Amino acid sequence: MKRKKSIFILLIVGMLLVLTAPAMAAPKVILDGSQLSFDVSPTIDNGRTLVPLRAIFEALGADIEWNGETKTVTANKENTKIILQIGKQTAYKNGTPVTLDVPAKIINDRTMVPLRFVSEALGADVKWDENTQTIIVSSNETTSSANIDGSGVVKEKPAEEKPTEETSNPIAPSEPPISESPIDEATFNKVIQSLAAYKSNLKMSDGSVINSEELLNKKPSDFTLDEFEKLKTHRNELIKYKINPQIKLPDGSTIGASELTIMGEPIATAKQLKNWINKEMPRIKIKAANTGKAFYEFDEKLADLYIEIGKKYGIRGDLAFAQATKETAYWQFTGSVQPYQNNYCGLWAIGSPNTGEESLNGADTNQVSFAKGVHGAIFATPDAGVEAHIQHLYAYATSKDLPSWAILLDPRFILVNRGASSTWEALNARWAVPGTTYGQSLIQDYWMDALK
Repeated sequence: MKRKKSIFILLIVGMLLVLTAPAMAAPKVILDGSQLSFDVSPTIDNGRTLVPLRAIFEALGADIEWNGETKTVTANKENTKIILQIGKQTAYKNGTPVTLDVPAKIINDRTMVPLRFVSEALGADVKWDENTQTIIVSSNETTSSANIDGSGVVKEKPAEEKPTEETSNPIAPSEPPISESPIDEATFNKVIQSLAAYKSNLKMSDGSVINSEELLNKKPSDFTLDEFEKLKTHRNELIKYKINPQIKLPDGSTIGASELTIMGEPIATAKQLKNWINKEMPRIKIKAANTGKAFYEFDEKLADLYIEIGKKYGIRGDLAFAQATKETAYWQFTGSVQPYQNNYCGLWAIGSPNTGEESLNGADTNQVSFAKGVHGAIFATPDAGVEAHIQHLYAYATSKDLPSWAILLDPRFILVNRGASSTWEALNARWAVPGTTYGQSLIQDYWMDALK
């Protein structure tokens, strides 16, 4: 009886110790002398410090792209590209795989990433001050070997690139390995030839973007079975579309779809665009009723705005209108962006809701804003929303500055790799990720219907 009583007392004492133990405060993060603030506090996982993705990348001067479909973030800063995928312990730095102790995770609706890996990958120095429980990040110094712990108890070792199959078993240059690929060569050649014919951008497994024609220089041993399966998936998506169909222009001449530049005169008129959408509306209305979703009437003024504003910037407004039709699902806004936002191309809709503290990057504060919990930018008027879309296309199509009379309305204008996509099909794997058929769909599934 006394033994049972003693055990009971020990259990009670143990519970009290647990309940009264002080909670471990989240570490402070200092970047170049200034404390960073986060809407979600840093957290410790297996001795690694995780911080909100957007905050740390932007603080370190990196541009980020979020792919909600694959839950992948791509960050670019000067000559450095980092790719992280939620739940995956393999990250990529400039195409080189790096094994993480703790992967990126979603915590409280925020994507959290390993602080040390991100900071050091972008060239920053990371140190831990145990006395003040502070993580000190210096972006202007070389990477340090100092440990960081974030929990005040467990000190991390610097993130290391764990040996891969290529580096863990080196072979002398004089004895090159003789490897036989498990990929059937005949099947490989057939897939590669098919992909190359489209001359289309492809997002590769390492995060790089190549033109499919470049695959003609590759051999089966250049790919793993998984990578080849992805190439076959790209092929299966692309073969749904014609290769460079010829389009008849108003003057009687023709142009290939893959040659359609973003900049240029519109081919379809505002009247043709209106007729096209109005013809689609009965079908869209029935679909909305059958699925229990709201139906939104089409505002014909938008067709006029796209043609007029597009001409001011030298952008093909008819194709921009077709792109907006694709992005909004025939103006029904079935995604995360809502009609009142006047955001017709999903600007800043990157998979997670805004904090409301996002930088406008010089865009006009009277016409553009962010709100907490809302996906994407909010534009004060339809005119502003259309012009921001046109400016974003301008950023992709040319490296020239905006016209001197223009007021910046696109909050992501400075984040674009300027001049990277001169044609609509070149938006593949850039505007949309992976976006294997983004340009083909825009032209063949949408815009060409307006020409009928």
